[in-house]
Amino acid sequence: MKELSKNTGLVSNKLYTVLLGSISVMYDNWIPYASGCLISQALKSEKVRSQFQFLTPFYKNNEQLEPLLEQTDILGLTCYIWNQAINDEIAKRFKKLHPQGVVLYGGPNIPESENLFFEFASKRPQVDLHFCGMSETAFTHFLENFQTIPMEKHQGCFGLNEQGHLFNNTVTTQRYNQIDIAMPTPYQEGIFDPIFQRDKALKASFETNRGCPYGCSYCDWGGQSRTKIKRFDPVKVRETVELLFSYKNIREIEILDANFGIFEEDLATVRYMAEQRKKYKSNAKVSYSGLAKNGSKYLPEILRIITDELGAQQRNIKLSFQSHTQAALTAMNRGNIKNSKLIDLLKDIRDNHEITSEMIIGMVGETAETWLSTLEKDFELKIDYMRPYILHVVSNTELYSPAYKEKFKIKTRTVRFPYDMSGKGYSSFLLNPKWRATESEEHEEVCIVTECSSYDLTGLHKMFDYWWFYHNFYNSRALYQTLQFLVEGGMSFSQIILHFFKTVSEKHPLLSALLEKNRRIVDDIFNPEKPETILDLETYFFFSRCLRSDELHQLYNRRDVFKGEILDIFKDIPGASSVIEKDLASFKSLDSQQPTSDLVSSLYGMNAKLGGYMEMRSVSASSPGVFLT
Repeated sequence: MKELSKNTGLVSNKLYTVLLGSISVMYDNWIPYASGCLISQALKSEKVRSQFQFLTPFYKNNEQLEPLLEQTDILGLTCYIWNQAINDEIAKRFKKLHPQGVVLYGGPNIPESENLFFEFASKRPQVDLHFCGMSETAFTHFLENFQTIPMEKHQGCFGLNEQGHLFNNTVTTQRYNQIDIAMPTPYQEGIFDPIFQRDKALKASFETNRGCPYGCSYCDWGGQSRTKIKRFDPVKVRETVELLFSYKNIREIEILDANFGIFEEDLATVRYMAEQRKKYKSNAKVSYSGLAKNGSKYLPEILRIITDELGAQQRNIKLSFQSHTQAALTAMNRGNIKNSKLIDLLKDIRDNHEITSEMIIGMVGETAETWLSTLEKDFELKIDYMRPYILHVVSNTELYSPAYKEKFKIKTRTVRFPYDMSGKGYSSFLLNPKWRATESEEHEEVCIVTECSSYDLTGLHKMFDYWWFYHNFYNSRALYQTLQFLVEGGMSFSQIILHFFKTVSEKHPLLSALLEKNRRIVDDIFNPEKPETILDLETYFFFSRCLRSDELHQLYNRRDVFKGEILDIFKDIPGASSVIEKDLASFKSLDSQQPTSDLVSSLYGMNAKLGGYMEMRSVSASSPGVFLT
């Protein structure tokens, strides 16, 4: 560590050491692509190459990080909503080791609204500069000028000076973000080679373009990446693709584009990916961050190639409707994304794919009644599976802004989850349901909407009640034939749900207890009077994994009780009993499956089903799981 001066930069022309880190998912080996892009751009500058050396970027906070911090003069961290707390802790450790060292923050969680700068920076005195937006160019300029200008004069960033006053040089941020930078090529430049030589089961990502033409109020993609799409050189894209498939220790390759499939070139890209996967006999599967929001004529073939030739683990195709309520879509600025186009795409691809609809429970503009209609619409569309999400409030979105919150009377709260929960699986909960995390500085913080002009906490509870029914009886296929029979007999899907909640009572102890547990979990998450730090696994799994608990496990292992209760609830509907018997009989075929010590996706995975055609395994032959904790 060489002594640095924050007023004049470096004190000599010797090489100084830079360490960048991008921690994505705590227990996955995601290559730190964002850090690699910054290094790739910086190394194009001869001045940077002559004055700085870069350590291999890191993606985990473990025992290997400490010796790297000891060697470092300048530490840069990519900030996301899920890693902000751990970044803050790493930055504090670094400053304790090197009080004169320099800490830089960048990434999507850095606010871009000037009225938020001081609050964000004052909470983090260990950070010298906060870079806004895409920062490859700003970071390179920072290094080029580090020896010649004071810290508070660097462009594209903000921070606090030695007197604790805010300095703001972000007026150039918009200009930096509009510069047509060349495609970052960290893989070709060997920036990650030490990681490839050291680690196994890696996950890699790359871009074919940047930007999103849509400005959804809850999403930072259009804001963070700007609203124009910048397409990268297809030759460099192909170079990246071939190199990634040549590595034997890459298990997944993710395309980071916000609207993959919007261009004809995207079809050429996946065709080339299929060729390279075959050429190198790679086992890497391919995933994508986002498909063309309004669909495209190229998507059906793109999706066929990804599922048939690129190792996709599931044949499910995700369609991001978010809601079928026009008032909610308009309030959240999705008016230029037409659900009708996604429905047309659904018709084109459903013969060869199962369809997963992605929804947000509690969109601004939604009510309990309109959410019920959204569930009914998915049922009518014969969606194979719905995956809902909680409405998060993310930095640099319209939803994050004070004006938007005031307009729609939005109330929020922040919940925290200690990081030691992240490594736990469902088996951990079933085998040790009373396990609780310990409060720690290392935690994930998530800001969520609890109320707005269209619903209060009571209305939100109703939405989660309706989702509980939808998931446990339709998503899971537990009452699939029954629901179809009731609709064909003249009841609407909404009427079936309302009948259930009108009828279920203490006469039905299993269903009532499962429902009350679901309500308790929802209240623990959204009620502002409850503790902000969540320590129990059940609530953590509910929040982070598809908004459900262990209901399917309970229904399967207590199917005789379930059968009696559901028969009683629909006893007054002619013919319902025999169809319910058929649905519940499909559970019995699962008993022939060989039990193992693993939990199966049928009960706990993304597409959990009780249908007899799915593979079924339990925790052990003798353990039915823990009941109603």
